[in-house]
Amino acid sequence: MIRIVLMWPTPFGSKLLSYILENLRIEYCLFIGVPGFEDDRLDYIPWHHAYGAEYEHYISWENLPPLDEEIISQMASCESSTFRLMDYEFEFQSDSAYGCHRSRYLKHLRYWNWLLDEKRINLVVDYEIPHMFYDSIAYHLCQLKGIPFLMLSYTPVPGMFTWIEDWEKSAILIHKNFVKLCEEKTAKDSVHLSEPLQKHYEYMLSENPIPVYMTTRWYESWNKESFQHYMNEIETLKKIESIKKWVQL
Repeated sequence: MIRIVLMWPTPFGSKLLSYILENLRIEYCLFIGVPGFEDDRLDYIPWHHAYGAEYEHYISWENLPPLDEEIISQMASCESSTFRLMDYEFEFQSDSAYGCHRSRYLKHLRYWNWLLDEKRINLVVDYEIPHMFYDSIAYHLCQLKGIPFLMLSYTPVPGMFTWIEDWEKSAILIHKNFVKLCEEKTAKDSVHLSEPLQKHYEYMLSENPIPVYMTTRWYESWNKESFQHYMNEIETLKKIESIKKWVQL
């Protein structure tokens, strides 16, 4: 059974959550996003509360175990990168001092370290490469604890994504499939692309193609085509080796 944290603070979040609850074997889910409905398996934290480390709305700090020296030491590289994010985010605010940064960071670390253990989380799914404080810290903790952390990465094709388990490496599944095709010496004509990929491929081979990021309103085009592809990508979860045992129906 899946015990999941779903981080999806986008307009599609609630619809995606509903789809996941209906189509995967969910035993427990913490949803970071915009509340949309109730379910006995579900806990909500609005993304702005998670972003601000305002977890006291949902837990009592007195009931959470304190952080020990070992976990703080193991997370040293995460602490450094998180402080750089905070320097940028709070540059012009009064609470931008080191002490404020460290207090925020330790609250995030303490909460997520507790939640991953207490709720026996075995899968975390993020809508993008971690770039907010809470998801960056959760990502590094998952690496330490051996918990699969999957994130979607944009591709040059509007609405198309790839799953990444380590944002410091290229898309693992794409590389594996490419190597397999090379080993099998697969003929180019026998490789069948999906309709949007084939359309993009043909366009990029045309005369003077314009990359999508150089066109006007490209981000709207990405979002317009994203939702159905999000649905399709959830089905892809079932094929990822590191989480197969949790997601098989």
